[in-house]
Amino acid sequence: MGKSTDLSLAQVPAEDEPQASENASEAEEKYRLLLADVHDGVVLLDSDCGRIADCNHQFEVQTGRKLEELLRLSVCDLGDPSQSESGRRKFAEVLAKGESSSDEIELRRPDGSSLLVEFRSRLIMLSGKRYVRTISRDISAQRAVERQLRAQADELRRFQKVTVDRELRMQELEERLACVAVHIKAT
Repeated sequence: MGKSTDLSLAQVPAEDEPQASENASEAEEKYRLLLADVHDGVVLLDSDCGRIADCNHQFEVQTGRKLEELLRLSVCDLGDPSQSESGRRKFAEVLAKGESSSDEIELRRPDGSSLLVEFRSRLIMLSGKRYVRTISRDISAQRAVERQLRAQADELRRFQKVTVDRELRMQELEERLACVAVHIKAT
């Protein structure tokens, strides 16, 4: 089995249960606060079936769905159906290795739009249960800038070629003029 990060709380003796309950509530509040302002989507997946167990608000924004709807779905339900087999392989990789390399997926939203995200997953333990924690980052703006830069670079290459061609043509014309001038002087 792959490595996992254990986020579970230790077993607490009965006499310490009130304090443990208070600590658990505090830990849950910290967990929620940590995830609330994150600009990346964070989602917990049940490691047994791949169903979504929890997520932060940003993941809801990225998918265009509320948590209540997401809880009924598997992460494979969020992408292009033609990519579901690839998604299953990636999920199996996380279970086997404990984490996955960075990858991209196009999330399909209910309104028909899509969002390109980069994601990275890790196997974790939370209260004694295995989950896959996935962090997704919206890279659609980054890809748009990359496309724009490639287009500008192509335009610069075309301009450079035209400029170099023009310069070569000018040199050729100057050489011909020099030949004509020599020919005129000779006659």
